[in-house]
Amino acid sequence: MPAGGHLRYTNPKRASGKEEGEAGMEVKPGDRILVDSFKVGQLRRSGTVLEVLQTRAGVRLKVRWEDGHETIFSPSAGNVKVLPQQPASS
Repeated sequence: MPAGGHLRYTNPKRASGKEEGEAGMEVKPGDRILVDSFKVGQLRRSGTVLEVLQTRAGVRLKVRWEDGHETIFSPSAGNVKVLPQQPASS
């Protein structure tokens, strides 16, 4: 994993590594994520990335969701939007 605990994620299922206009997803602790549902009637979830985990199976994110529970989340292309952590104002 790169220094600083952040990781660039590109869907490994794509032969080229990216679609036109897609640069991949850079995620680091403190970033917020928005996850769209694939099921009709389910709402979008949002949470804060606590940790980025690199496993043999790919990238996993430890996330604290807005309702307070924490899970290990496996991102997939197209359903996650990363909102980088904003620097603290002085």
